Amino acid sequence: MKVDVRQVKDHFSKQNDSCIDAERIKLYEALTWELREISLAELGIWDKAQGMPHEWCIENMLETVKNYRKAKNHDGNYHTRIQHFLNNRKIGAVIAVCGKTKRGREECNETRWAIDDGCMRAMALGLKGFNRIQCYLGVGSEN
Repeated sequence: MKVDVRQVKDHFSKQNDSCIDAERIKLYEALTWELREISLAELGIWDKAQGMPHEWCIENMLETVKNYRKAKNHDGNYHTRIQHFLNNRKIGAVIAVCGKTKRGREECNETRWAIDDGCMRAMALGLKGFNRIQCYLGVGSEN
């Protein structure tokens, strides 16, 4: 379903309890947006998101969830944020952009979509057993 960029910016502000920054406004306004469910295997997580080890973030979100589950110790901000979302009944959609935009993923493998906002929300949904999650997807005119 196509959505207006204003919905995406409003969603960002509500999820983060803050106004969207100028860099994101510029990026978001240059993209065409839709809301749909996609596979965790298509999503790339920010490198070292909320202090996660780099090795966990190289592949896609599905692999990151597997790495999190395998780990014996969780001692970072990421764990606190994930636990917060695991304890919430409703988790908002993730904002992702075409994988050609490797924003925050320069040292990672390219994925079809790169999360721009919502890495810990996506992690929590993956840990809850979801293989597909609702995302606002932004695509540039060159794609």
